[in-house]
Amino acid sequence: MKNKKLLIIPVLIIVAVVWGLLQHRGVAVEVFTVAARDVTDSVIENGTVRIGDNIRIISDVSGAVADISAVEGGFVEAGEVIAVIDKINYENEINARLSAVAAYAAQSREAGANESYDKKDVQYSIRQIAVQREELQNDRELRRQDYEKGLVLYENGAIPKNDLDQLEKGFVNAELAVNAVDIQLDALRAKLDNDHAGAVSERMEALIEGEQAAISNLEKKVANCAIKAPASGFISDLAVKEISHVYEGQTVATIKAQDSLTVKAQLLTGYEPYLAVGDKVKITHKLKGGDMVYDGVINEIYDFAGETISALGLKEYRVDVVIALEDSKAALKPGYEVTVEFPLFSAQKQIVVPNGAVFDVDDNDYVFKIQGGKAVRTPVTVSYKSNTETVIASGVAVGDRVVADANVEGLADGVKISF
Repeated sequence: MKNKKLLIIPVLIIVAVVWGLLQHRGVAVEVFTVAARDVTDSVIENGTVRIGDNIRIISDVSGAVADISAVEGGFVEAGEVIAVIDKINYENEINARLSAVAAYAAQSREAGANESYDKKDVQYSIRQIAVQREELQNDRELRRQDYEKGLVLYENGAIPKNDLDQLEKGFVNAELAVNAVDIQLDALRAKLDNDHAGAVSERMEALIEGEQAAISNLEKKVANCAIKAPASGFISDLAVKEISHVYEGQTVATIKAQDSLTVKAQLLTGYEPYLAVGDKVKITHKLKGGDMVYDGVINEIYDFAGETISALGLKEYRVDVVIALEDSKAALKPGYEVTVEFPLFSAQKQIVVPNGAVFDVDDNDYVFKIQGGKAVRTPVTVSYKSNTETVIASGVAVGDRVVADANVEGLADGVKISF
């Protein structure tokens, strides 16, 4: 009996040692190191080619109507200009941003490679700029109201065109001032998310990159100020003739194009909030010799959804989407089956983590950030979620390490981990 007790004691000691080692080692997890990268997500649905639909011509730009080339009931050829929108606002903004690029470049040269801001200095700058932004925002709102009142007065013949132009110029300049301050705030806040302010030269490079991307987009807007017919046909409705100012996404005309082709597809309602009339899509016709790909633009999204049955036998709800082909000479015929790629999200240099890293507590999103060998529950703001990954707007930064799967057994806030 004594010998049995002696044998049990070493076994208990071994068990205790193993348990202690496991406790010291912590919960085993897979680690994901956060990095920034470009993110693009889309969904592909089947569609059918049709003929003879009404095609709405949608403006990609905002501005005063400078000229109307078409007449209601008249015939237009594909590519013919329907109306021209004044591009002065876009050209002014391009010039303002070019000036900003030059100023940022000069600051970068003066700063030197080793100069940096202290975090408190950045926080102070943010507070100061935020106060400035509020003042500029109030000024913009007042100028917007003045411009809208002036627009009404001008259309009623109460004020001359010069007075209206001055009001519009004041509103545009106020808008540019707010945009410039927003760019500064975004850059400073991004630095704080990384727990440091960063070198002045790095800040300037980031601002220059943002300005150049904006300029590229504005140049496309300038080109789109000449609104063209996407297909040949008769203009059944020339809405632009009734307005003096067009806004982006607004319908300017409708063409009854008997020979024009459209594509009708059905989209799950969960994707519909990410799309709008005027969005660009890709249409693919699969052939034995190779696929043919065409550009299209969303022409209509139905206001109601229909119930369908999925391939798995489950109920799902879809909305009809009509797409106009931008190529009037597309080698397609009515009844052809095609696929349509709808863009859902596209952005550069985004913080992305696996879907499994994000978990929900009381309708708030969190990840487990690894700090000091422990899992630290950290709140995050989600901007987009695909089937495999989540885009994080704030809460984690490049270089942070997070737990790739938050559902690991035993994982909790403050728990020691191993990897």
